[in-house]
Amino acid sequence: MPSEYGKSRPSRRKSTDRRTAPETAGESVLVKLVDGTGYVKIRNLRSALRGGHATILRGTLSGAQVALKLPHLLSTVQRELLRRELKSWRRVRHPHVLPLLGIYDDGLQLGLMTMWLVNGHLLRYIRENDKANVNRLIREVAEGLNYLHIGARIVHGDLKCENVLISESGHAQLADFGLSTVIDKEPDDRTTATKIREQSSLAFSAPELLVDAVYDIRTVTSDDSSTTSSVRRKRSKTVETDVYAYGMLILQAFTGQPPWHAAQNVMQLCMQVLKGARPPHPGPAAQQRGLAGIVWTICNQCWESKPQLRPRMPDIILMFTTSKPVVRERAQLASRTPSIRGKRSTTAGRVRR
Repeated sequence: MPSEYGKSRPSRRKSTDRRTAPETAGESVLVKLVDGTGYVKIRNLRSALRGGHATILRGTLSGAQVALKLPHLLSTVQRELLRRELKSWRRVRHPHVLPLLGIYDDGLQLGLMTMWLVNGHLLRYIRENDKANVNRLIREVAEGLNYLHIGARIVHGDLKCENVLISESGHAQLADFGLSTVIDKEPDDRTTATKIREQSSLAFSAPELLVDAVYDIRTVTSDDSSTTSSVRRKRSKTVETDVYAYGMLILQAFTGQPPWHAAQNVMQLCMQVLKGARPPHPGPAAQQRGLAGIVWTICNQCWESKPQLRPRMPDIILMFTTSKPVVRERAQLASRTPSIRGKRSTTAGRVRR
């Protein structure tokens, strides 16, 4: 057995220790394997990427490159919510969902260990590979999302090209489901008016979620201090909001641009969507790449303003297979795929904003 493996636990840090571990280049940390076989040591950790929600480190494990993602968690509640999310992720097994290999937990900082995928995310892969089969990749995203919804009963919650990674063999794998919701969560399960999601994620948000964003923007910009300090419960993310985002992901994959990229500000973006606007077809170049026929039909069905009229992921996979649109009859809606909004065993199944 490699020397990186062992049964020893990492030391737990006290709440008075404000250090975000690990922070030193070349440092090693112990990570608990999700299969329960013990701990492994990631060596030669170094910073690879820092984003709004997390810092990603790159290290080695038995000669292989691995990633350690450290979400920017501020509260005890956030850490507990993330631990619950990870219980869902570690039981997920699907070719088009990124496997969670291990968990770093020193009491204050949580980390997620996965393989380091040199191809990067979907958008980067398409940009750097002229011969990338975009149609195949978006179908693989659909298959992964269908598994999350039907097989694992999990809502992704932050679907966009940047959260789809490409394996060494060139296949799509969904990542980061549920994490952005945990990071934005308030200790009292409510969201303050000052927490406005970045425009890049709002562009993928369904109309029912943007109602909350508009409320936040208006209260933040209000001169009434009693209004700006108000709090309200956010609407849950659902399989229907994932489907809406999937349509936007398709558009992003074929154009290389985020949806509504021409919007001058967040409020303009939100108001366009709330008025029922849909992105226009981007033109001949995208059409030649494959954004035509049933693919464009799928996009438009995903963008239905009424959540109950959007297709479910099995419908979308069927449309890809048959090249024929699926019409959702209102009378059949109640008998289709059961909702996972009421599932309370995991916050991924009932994601609140």
